[in-house]
Amino acid sequence: MNSIEIIVPRNLIKKFYPHPEPYGDGYYVVDLVNGMYTDVFYKEERDFVTITNDKKLIS
Repeated sequence: MNSIEIIVPRNLIKKFYPHPEPYGDGYYVVDLVNGMYTDVFYKEERDFVTITNDKKLIS
């Protein structure tokens, strides 16, 4: 499966953590309300976005 870009609404994010890799400002690891974790980056025009191929996260 190819990776896709998904918008992550703020209301699904419980907590922000600093990203462990030095990508610069706007990159975070987040704890989601469904108990999953993912990395996100901030896009002004689309809020927070993640790129993933994880079927559970996509659904």
